[in-house]
Amino acid sequence: MSHKNKSTESRPKYFRDPIHGIIEVDPKARYVIDSPLFQRLRGIKQLAFTYLVYHGAEHSRFGHSLGVYHLARTLVRQFGVYASDVAEEFCLAALLHDVGHFPFSHSFESVAKSHGKDLKHEKYSEELILHSEISDRLSKVDVNPKHVVEFLKGTYLREPRFRFLNMLLSSELDIDRLDFLLRDSYYCGVMYGTYDLDRLILSMQPYRNQEVVISRKGIQSVEMYVLARFSMYLQVYAHHTRRAFDLMLQSLFAKRDFENLGYPKPTKNEINGLEGFDDNWLLRKIKEIPQNTGNSRSRLARQFLKREPIKWVCECQAFTDVFERGKRTIPAYTTLSDFCRSLKNRQIDSSLKVPIDEIWGDDLFGDLPFQNRYRPVSYTSESEKGIIRVLNSPQDEPRDIADNPSSLASFLARNMVQIVRVYTLERNRTALVSYLKKKCDKEGIIWCPTE
Repeated sequence: MSHKNKSTESRPKYFRDPIHGIIEVDPKARYVIDSPLFQRLRGIKQLAFTYLVYHGAEHSRFGHSLGVYHLARTLVRQFGVYASDVAEEFCLAALLHDVGHFPFSHSFESVAKSHGKDLKHEKYSEELILHSEISDRLSKVDVNPKHVVEFLKGTYLREPRFRFLNMLLSSELDIDRLDFLLRDSYYCGVMYGTYDLDRLILSMQPYRNQEVVISRKGIQSVEMYVLARFSMYLQVYAHHTRRAFDLMLQSLFAKRDFENLGYPKPTKNEINGLEGFDDNWLLRKIKEIPQNTGNSRSRLARQFLKREPIKWVCECQAFTDVFERGKRTIPAYTTLSDFCRSLKNRQIDSSLKVPIDEIWGDDLFGDLPFQNRYRPVSYTSESEKGIIRVLNSPQDEPRDIADNPSSLASFLARNMVQIVRVYTLERNRTALVSYLKKKCDKEGIIWCPTE
């Protein structure tokens, strides 16, 4: 009895999804999903070590990728993208946008990027689409891998009338964010990331084939979305315990230790070897760190595996007006930020009786993929290309939603949240608190109880 080749099957496949309900996957996407390199995403947690804080956050990059694919299909139908090859390439780009992600997602990616500027998941995704078994599968179903990458990079110009699709994969209102806010909120068991997705999608429309804008009736749903991003940043993505594990991971894999892991590089010759590198692989590597040497790396590895995070000592949150940054300072934030900088430069004064290798400074603004509140801090024409614009009427030009001073988006665009924290081992906490209280302006600093 002969078996039909999966690449030629004409039946769609259906996935039950807790966020979007039934997700229909067409045969070409199904064939790509069956690739072992895509199935690898089942073993990579979307929110890294957040499950050690919010126990439900066990969801994977696989589910998120399906969700983004579903939103891509929804929008190409709504926008009337009837050119089948363009629609297919765009939807497959949505499906594959995270295929190159690192084990434990952004947590391990931060480690990798500190040792090489090309070690980022976007580069791995591009190489997988162009030079791996995924590329072979795309070619077999008559999809050009180069076109898929162009959509991922926001440079697809082959069909000028569909240029606006680029924005849906890379902007302040892209389908990546539309999915992960709802998905992360659901699995963490919190309400911070919820917004009216259906109303928001209905209010989206192409404008002169160049961009996607929001109709006037969608303003409230956009503001809900913007506030959801802001709230999830503070309550979930920047949670102090989750960040403690991120910092521990960075300490466990300094440059030489990272290089010894043998993680594939994003090159044509190595990219096909990525299949076995998932969360379980990284946990095995942590378990393999020698446990009997008594050195600081061994002790930290034991703590990590036993869920004993380094201890939060204090933090300062600062709302900074981006137009007044040179005129206004918050003394407590400045002092803690300077202290963290001194740690990196190993320039702490001798009155501190805590070993410098047992103190961690965390300036979140520089280390998270979620740092932009609504729009980027850099107000260049390049950074503004993905802003959210509202079309009040067909006769008007669309305007940045933040241009309305009464808009919530206007406040969040102008006011940047910065967070700086200090951590140490449990045995050092009392001494470090005593030292910092002598150095810092106490107003504005939140101190962790030492008992």
